[in-house]
Amino acid sequence: MSREDYWNTQYYQYWRRRTAEANSGAKQSELVKGDRTTVGDIVVEQQLAILEIGDDDKVLDLGCGYGRLFPILSRKTSEIFGTDISASMISEARKAYGNVICDLRVEEAEKSSYPDAFFDRIVCWGVFDATNQVAAISEIIRLLRCGGVVLLTGKNTRYEVSDSEALIAEENARLKGHPNCFTDYRCLREQLLAHGVKIREEKFFLRRGDFSANRFTLDRPERFYEYLLVFEKTDCDDRTAFAPFSSICSVTWTDIRGQVDHRDGGISSESL
Repeated sequence: MSREDYWNTQYYQYWRRRTAEANSGAKQSELVKGDRTTVGDIVVEQQLAILEIGDDDKVLDLGCGYGRLFPILSRKTSEIFGTDISASMISEARKAYGNVICDLRVEEAEKSSYPDAFFDRIVCWGVFDATNQVAAISEIIRLLRCGGVVLLTGKNTRYEVSDSEALIAEENARLKGHPNCFTDYRCLREQLLAHGVKIREEKFFLRRGDFSANRFTLDRPERFYEYLLVFEKTDCDDRTAFAPFSSICSVTWTDIRGQVDHRDGGISSESL
């Protein structure tokens, strides 16, 4: 199944139910037994405040889905744009929010039809880990004006071995064909600095479930599950290529899988 088919069919209704569940105030998911709920809108709005969006700022919601962030963004600016790989998602976003959105396009995160330096702010929320990250970060920087700011979230490749919920979630995502890329955050950060960006804020969520609880540390630990990164584009002429910094399996998973494969051929919730 292609990425487009996956997002158009399996994921649309699932994600709507997941976000509705999160906004209900529940801590444990009924939709995915044994898992935590995803991040609710209250936490999302708190994090988006870091971007300091101005009234006239052109804001791109990269991977906008059905438009979950649009009500939050529309309280900050009227210049809102959205792209998503899923035609189904864009269709639903257009029905619900077409009157408040400047433009919606069916596009991959890695290749956009918008011109260079078009946007003042870019939000890539819960999307980066489903992209070719080298191509996606390059495109984000291309689309951003000099002095513009990005908010990016993703999963780190090295998280705690004891985080059984993260390990099970990684396995389950792979089993159902959900695209998942894990960032070598240290490598990404070093390359961004080499590209002349200014890092404005970093938040690190140690274990699965910490993001939805808004539980984080500002000091980068050796191992953590998720990150939130806000950076400003300061070098307007840089076109240096990024070296690979992500993989479809986390380092933590690969280490454990090698150990467990040797013993019984796989990993399950019972073996953790």
